[in-house]
Amino acid sequence: MRRSLRAAALSLGAVVLALVLTASGGKSASTITVWAMGAEGDKLDQIAKDFMAKNPSIKVNVTPVSWDVAHDKII
Repeated sequence: MRRSLRAAALSLGAVVLALVLTASGGKSASTITVWAMGAEGDKLDQIAKDFMAKNPSIKVNVTPVSWDVAHDKII
C-alpha cells in the first residue's frame, strides 16, 4: 500500500513537472494547481514561491490534500 502511494506521488510529480514545462513555453500568464500530500505541502510551498520569483508569468497554487483522500482525488 505504501509503495503504491509513493508511486502515485511520483506520478503526480511527473505530471506537475510536465505542466510547468508546458506552461513556461508561452507568453501569457498561467496558473498551475498542485496537490500536496502529507508534509510535502510545507516544502512545496517554498519551492513554488522560489519558482514564481524566477517565473513571474506562472502562478503556482499549492493545495494541501490529506492522505486519506489523496487516492480518490488522484483516480
